[in-house]
Amino acid sequence: RLGVADAGKHGRRGGEQPPALPRLPHLERRGMATPRDRGTFLHRCEEVLVPVMDRARPLWDLTLLPGLADGQVGVVLRLHHALADGLAAVQLVQALFDGPSGSAVGTGPSALSPSGGALAVDAWSTRLAVARAALHSGPRVRGLAASVGALGSQLESLVRPREPFPRTSLTRPVGPTRRLALLRVPLARVHAVTHAHGASVNGAVLAAVAGGLRAVLESRGEPADLTLRASVPVSLRAGENGGAVGNRVGVLMVPLPLEERDTVRRLERIAEATRTEKVKARRAGPLVVLTTTLGVRLALPLLRRQRLVSVFVTNVPGPS
Repeated sequence: RLGVADAGKHGRRGGEQPPALPRLPHLERRGMATPRDRGTFLHRCEEVLVPVMDRARPLWDLTLLPGLADGQVGVVLRLHHALADGLAAVQLVQALFDGPSGSAVGTGPSALSPSGGALAVDAWSTRLAVARAALHSGPRVRGLAASVGALGSQLESLVRPREPFPRTSLTRPVGPTRRLALLRVPLARVHAVTHAHGASVNGAVLAAVAGGLRAVLESRGEPADLTLRASVPVSLRAGENGGAVGNRVGVLMVPLPLEERDTVRRLERIAEATRTEKVKARRAGPLVVLTTTLGVRLALPLLRRQRLVSVFVTNVPGPS
């Protein structure tokens, strides 16, 4: 990594080696154990995902796993949901590895540090923006009141669902460990099947999950002819800047018909339910419970006793 040296009135030039960089607690390098295959790599990733992030530090960390086959290096990037939702995280990763317009990162000159004058202008601009917002706070106060009302409604729905809640072994406290697995399916084949039955890739994922949950319950000797509700995040970023970070997600409450043994009919039922729930989610807007500090603090104790959903399912389209 090359630094930037001062070149006086002629600007700045790059090319001088800076002092050694300090060790950053959110950057780590771990070696790979043998055998260096996919299974070992996934096990290493599981270990990285276990520790809870320290909120006193940056809410992200990046772990390098060198030593894979053919000289490859694995990268595990963890982002707290407060920083980015799924789509924003994919955009950040794509920018990190591809750079703008697909160009390699690091080929251009280093970014220049802002001058003292530029920092002063930015600080005063921020103060003026806050003052203007205070003068026009009426709509914001009304918006806050609406958010508080939505927050109360969403918290109540966690513990008082409108429909019966089936009790299974799936509704247990979630522990810290994680298990990762990979399954590769040709996307063109998925598109062909889903389009033929009026569904989407998301519907195919949910139908596969429903079939898997049925198999799990049957293997445990539990009744499987039932319907479980799944919490499914949906992006509300339509029409927004593609580079925006943060959270803009709503939530679908999708019934998964485990009692439906016919895979095609199961897909069609889920597709129909998803279309209806998506309209409701977009009308309701972002889930206030997860977008405010107060909401998170109130929701966490209730989530341990919630009777609304049995599983959480999410899928994010990767870079095209």
